[in-house]
Amino acid sequence: MAWFTFERFFRHRCPWNIAPEDCVQEAVLRLVELGGHARAGERRFQFYTCKHAMQAYITKYGRSNDLGDWRTNRQRYNDERNAEQRASGSSSPDTWRRSKQATEKIVRAIYEMGEGVNQAQLRRHLDISSGGVSKRVSIAIKAGLVENGGRITGCKGHALRITARGRAIIGAMQEAA
Repeated sequence: MAWFTFERFFRHRCPWNIAPEDCVQEAVLRLVELGGHARAGERRFQFYTCKHAMQAYITKYGRSNDLGDWRTNRQRYNDERNAEQRASGSSSPDTWRRSKQATEKIVRAIYEMGEGVNQAQLRRHLDISSGGVSKRVSIAIKAGLVENGGRITGCKGHALRITARGRAIIGAMQEAA
């Protein structure tokens, strides 16, 4: 009865860290413990006793025992990486600088192509994917460097214009060059 119950209900749901024999052994042990019960000879009683015993065993021991070790190792790895970054002088990846450069690149491209350009034209000019253009244009709009004649994302067909802040960036870049 215990093997039948395991095969029927728990074969595909049993976690990797529980051996099927352990689960069945738990069910058999529960059946032996309840052997003096008045309904112990009934097949239905045996079936549900096995099923509930296995379910309880899987719930109790199904969690990975080395999950805590995994978390500890991951935390140790993160601590070491953060220590290396602090030692090298950078506390985090420089995503802000890269994002700012990409936004300035979009503003420069709009300036070069003339105002009224749309995302499809920018994509062809910069030779990047339409998703990349959309992402960079959205960042530029949120930063106040570009205005959109339509929706906030600068959809295809809507004219993009450089704002006063964008013109200030273009002026600063021309003075630096």
